[in-house]
Amino acid sequence: MVFFTVDAEKGDGVELAEEFKVPGYPTFVAVNSEAETIQRWAGYETADSFIETVARIVADPTTIDEKVARYESGPTVGDAVALGEYHATSGQWAEAVDYFEQALGFEDAEPTLAYDAFFVYSWGYSEEAFSTEQLTAAA
Repeated sequence: MVFFTVDAEKGDGVELAEEFKVPGYPTFVAVNSEAETIQRWAGYETADSFIETVARIVADPTTIDEKVARYESGPTVGDAVALGEYHATSGQWAEAVDYFEQALGFEDAEPTLAYDAFFVYSWGYSEEAFSTEQLTAAA
């Protein structure tokens, strides 16, 4: 795996940010050698959390399309979370909330997923994707 930073507001970074639909900073995009997205996530993390995220991606280097197909044939909390993160960092708020809420329905779901779902509601609310009533209900 190779890491590099891009200034999405200068030079080639502007084009890359558009191509990968980067809504804000920091946004991380893991891609394979064909530039297909494996996973996306956003926000500042602790070093340990970042290492855990990268380890999870290395352990499952399937593309988003492959994760969708796998989820449709046998849903898991891990795929629901991965797809929720992908849609949230792509500005697809309703899809992200749907996946996070599905993730919460699994027995092995972490309670912190409720925060993730609410965070997506609040982020989407700021983009006028959700109403005040929807945000209040999520809280």
